Parts: sequence; structure tokens; C-alpha cells
Amino acid sequence: EELVRSSKEFAHWMAKQGHTLVYGGATVGMMGLLADGVLSGGGQVVGVIPRAMFAAEVPHRQIQTLLEVEDLM
Repeated sequence: EELVRSSKEFAHWMAKQGHTLVYGGATVGMMGLLADGVLSGGGQVVGVIPRAMFAAEVPHRQIQTLLEVEDLM
């Protein structure tokens, strides 16, 4: 509960400061929660997801940019 609250506060701070969140691109877990918070604060979010994981993950469809890449190298 505390971790969720702190993540939401951090996400809103990121958005207010004009920072862009770059993360794995999924909707689930703590990073999905962080992406939602940045978006709700009016911030920018970029997801980077390897093709091999695209089918296994649940890509976030609300983010501004979702890059499907061959790998993370």
C-alpha cells in the first residue's frame, strides 16, 4: 500500500517536472502503475518491449510511444 502510494506520488512528480518515463511498455506490475501515474499527471511515457516478449506481456496501449524492438542490446 505504501509502495503504491509512493509510486503514484513519484509518477506525478515526474510529470510535473517534465520528465519522460522510459520503461518496458507493459500495463502490469509496479511499472505499469508508474506509467499510469505519469500519464494521469499529463507526462510523457515511452515503452520499449522486445518482440519476443510482446506476446507474453500486456502492452500498454495508452502510452504515447511503444517501440517494439528486436532485443535490448
